[in-house]
Amino acid sequence: MDWTSAETPPEMKKSEWWPESEPVLVYEADGTMRVATYEQVDDDSTPCWYSADSERWTLETVTHWMPLPLPPTPAMRRRPKGGRVD
Repeated sequence: MDWTSAETPPEMKKSEWWPESEPVLVYEADGTMRVATYEQVDDDSTPCWYSADSERWTLETVTHWMPLPLPPTPAMRRRPKGGRVD
């Protein structure tokens, strides 16, 4: 997966309340990475980034984003600790 500039935000889709993106991984100017969404919470507001945690902080220094990776497959989840699955 490649990083995309925050100047090209992810696609927003209508959710229950307002348009928002799927959760993505963002990179901020200070080097912080976190899961976030890109949302337009009001018809008159400019879309912006929000942290996808319970705090829902407005993120003002996002420089790049990428889709979240897929979850582990069932075989990966059953892998013995420190063991190999061939």
